[in-house]
Amino acid sequence: MARQVLVLGATSAIAQEISKLLARDGDRMFLVARNADKLAIVAADLRVRGAGHVEELVADLDDPHRVQRVFCGFLLRLLLGLSPTRLIGLSSHFYTDPE
Repeated sequence: MARQVLVLGATSAIAQEISKLLARDGDRMFLVARNADKLAIVAADLRVRGAGHVEELVADLDDPHRVQRVFCGFLLRLLLGLSPTRLIGLSSHFYTDPE
């Protein structure tokens, strides 16, 4: 059974290597990183390597409240079993900056 994995700092070298191992098993990946360009490259690579599904979220996690929103959004997806398209309206509460 494929796992659902939240990867914070997804563009770091260690996160990329671990994500590659998980992608081989067809796991569903939820990637979070600051740099959108690097994140897109990492996500594309994981798709090619066999990840069951890859989602990208660009966020700077220097603020604990932002980390909490990202984590809560991920947990909601797991607990409610919502697909990415069905969670868009709900997730915007968790994934957008209050600024």
